[in-house]
Amino acid sequence: MAPHFTRHFRQVFIAGAIVTMSQAALASDLTLGRVLNLALAHSRTVRKESLEVENAQLNVAVMRAKARPTVIARGSANFARESGEYQFSNASSAINSIAGIPTYVPSQSASVTLVQPLYHGGGIRAEIRGARELSDAERAKLLSVTQQVIQGVVDDYAAVMKTTAELAWKADTARLKGLALEEEERKFQRGSGTRGAVAAARRDLAEAEVETAAATTNAHAARLVLGEDIGEPVDNVADLDIASTSHLEASEASVNNAVEASPDVAAAKHSLAAAEDDLTVSRAQTRPQIDLNAVAERDNNARGVERSSNFGALIVQMSLPLYAGGGLKARIAQSRIAIRERTIDVDDARAKIRLILLKSISDYQNLVKEERQSLQSVEQAETALMGARKQFDAGEIDREAVIEKEEALDDVRSRLAEIRADLLSSYYTAQLSLGRVSLDDGALIASASEHEDLK
Repeated sequence: MAPHFTRHFRQVFIAGAIVTMSQAALASDLTLGRVLNLALAHSRTVRKESLEVENAQLNVAVMRAKARPTVIARGSANFARESGEYQFSNASSAINSIAGIPTYVPSQSASVTLVQPLYHGGGIRAEIRGARELSDAERAKLLSVTQQVIQGVVDDYAAVMKTTAELAWKADTARLKGLALEEEERKFQRGSGTRGAVAAARRDLAEAEVETAAATTNAHAARLVLGEDIGEPVDNVADLDIASTSHLEASEASVNNAVEASPDVAAAKHSLAAAEDDLTVSRAQTRPQIDLNAVAERDNNARGVERSSNFGALIVQMSLPLYAGGGLKARIAQSRIAIRERTIDVDDARAKIRLILLKSISDYQNLVKEERQSLQSVEQAETALMGARKQFDAGEIDREAVIEKEEALDDVRSRLAEIRADLLSSYYTAQLSLGRVSLDDGALIASASEHEDLK
């Protein structure tokens, strides 16, 4: 028999795993909606893209300022040395001149200039439109980044669900192995068992403990990853079973609408529009530019008798580029190339989103079928294991046959956990692509259980 302290250690180990699972179940579980809100608030990627949106909005203000009047004020003051060719301002300056002492006379000037663009070949308006398009593109990118963060968090949430489920049944298997070892030891003490049976049961328990320890490590690692997503420790998450009654499909029309409304496609479209506006700006540089200048100026000069003068004028200034070394034509050619590139980006975004959407719906529908089959396989494996244990107790089969049934049950349980994690991920991928994700806690999960047809 195993020493008492070894058996006690194993009992404490198994009991500790079960207690840990029980405490996690009793703790306040994090729901998926809560996790998503925490993750978005914590995400550095979302915060950075939000700053990009703010910067793009400020750039619109910069472009608008080009169409508004510019007012510039200038002023100067200087002291000029007085010479004999001028009438001296007073007797003191005349005496200083005779004595060879220089005399400095102050003068001041001030002016205000207003410049109002009148016509720049449509370039200023195009720059404003382009800035607005780029601002809208950044908003669409922010939504795209938000969706990416949501998808990543959903995947990490599913990983916690999967590893938690694996730990639960691994710990339960270890508990049953411990009970089986105790039963074999009691049989051996009564003389109805053998040392070989005790050794085999002890070996089975050791293997179950190793698997439980590995499952504990995996579950802890998954919680750490999710905790990093939301910025706080994760004890346990609420289990979700969205696929057992849900139905997800989409018609061709809804797919087309979802593709066009996708933030990635929207960002590409806005970037294309901004490139077209940039072409207008490039062409405007070859056209006349007309500005209205209003100038008001005042000069004070204290030489001899103090003098002052005022000057005011309205000037219409026109400039026309005649030759720029071919630079303007090259600039227009670059703008046209940029338009072709952005057009390709739009087509790529459409194809990408369509593929993701159709694949996620297909994967989800296939996984729903697999989940039903897997549930039946688990029930069959559990029934087979119970029968094998009864046969083993009756001496009809050996321990290897029981172990084979236990391994089969572990395999189908593991596959069921993987399917449910993949179901959650594919469902959210489809819903994100369709633009139907709500961060309202539980709203999405509720809609998933109502046989909703996305048509």
